[in-house]
Amino acid sequence: MNLFEKYGGSSFWSEFLNTWYSRVTCSDSLSNFFSRIKIEDVKTILLGILESTLISEGNYPKDVLGDIHKRMNISDSDFNIWKKIYESILNDMGISNEDSEKILTLIEGYRSCIVSIT
Repeated sequence: MNLFEKYGGSSFWSEFLNTWYSRVTCSDSLSNFFSRIKIEDVKTILLGILESTLISEGNYPKDVLGDIHKRMNISDSDFNIWKKIYESILNDMGISNEDSEKILTLIEGYRSCIVSIT
């Protein structure tokens, strides 16, 4: 079973994204990335990316993610903060350590197409 379905599919990961959004918007470093967007639209897109990534084990097209993020001026530091928040939510929502590591490794594999300034 893939990681998306293992933890409850869309309903579980939608709740995950709700928690994620509440935490990133409280982050002094990350909140500015979300101040002028329609978050419901973003969550729908993120759920699709998350589903595709967890089912395909990291085969989401990097060029697509690069196009989405290239004008956002995301730094390595921003990415690290985002990843730390993501990790804390994985832990809080009961994702096993082994699965959490898999997910974080998948995320790390996308760093090069998300980060635009180092």
